[in-house]
Amino acid sequence: MADTEKRSHAGETALSAALLWEHWEVARLLMDAGAAKEQALCLACARGQAAAVQFLLDAETDIEEGNSMGETPLFLALLHGHWEVTRLLTDAGGVKERALWLAAARGHGNVVRQLLNAGVDIDKPNSDGEAPLFLALLHDHWEVACLLMDRGADKEGRPAFEAKVPLEDAGLTATGRWQAEQLRLRLVAAQQEGSLPQVIRVACSPLRRARETATTLFPKHEVQILDDLAERRGPRGQLLGECNNAAVFGYQ
Repeated sequence: MADTEKRSHAGETALSAALLWEHWEVARLLMDAGAAKEQALCLACARGQAAAVQFLLDAETDIEEGNSMGETPLFLALLHGHWEVTRLLTDAGGVKERALWLAAARGHGNVVRQLLNAGVDIDKPNSDGEAPLFLALLHDHWEVACLLMDRGADKEGRPAFEAKVPLEDAGLTATGRWQAEQLRLRLVAAQQEGSLPQVIRVACSPLRRARETATTLFPKHEVQILDDLAERRGPRGQLLGECNNAAVFGYQ
């Protein structure tokens, strides 16, 4: 039996080629033979093929399954500005919030703006408890973060880190990573006000991880290490918090 998923040099599968040329009977034969409808839907959405999208929706294709990069059909349609395809997907129940999470995490401000204009819940978190603003900050998409805050995103919302395994990538526990993200929020707000601080003061337990942690999370700022972990207050008197095997952050 022929491999229905074998791709041409241009990356086309037999099903995506049949849909591109609107050969519906051939497309039905390929789907009956097991061709992957979901991947074909993602490609059709990226191309703006409204007729092909409708054909696949009528065939009960899963509209929330993403491509190999995790991009959902609705996200792809929005990313490429295919509004008719976007309408078809939303009418079929496409989850706008999932598209917003992807757009925020990848820094696609235009997609974020379109979804917010469509009334998507700006603060709804994903399954990991991460709201769009947190995702934008996590991936250093400052313009998207500012857009979300301008549109009323909750700057105090806390991701559900307590239920997750401690993060090791920057020598931080989950609590420490949360503190770092809160500092990111304050830095973005300061940037908007034109008072972006130049120096980040950091205490970290164990202390040997402090500079590596700070320079990893805040590469654009000068870093000062608090030599005395008993010092709990920053230069403006703000309480930094306890050093219980997590990072403690402040700024000046």
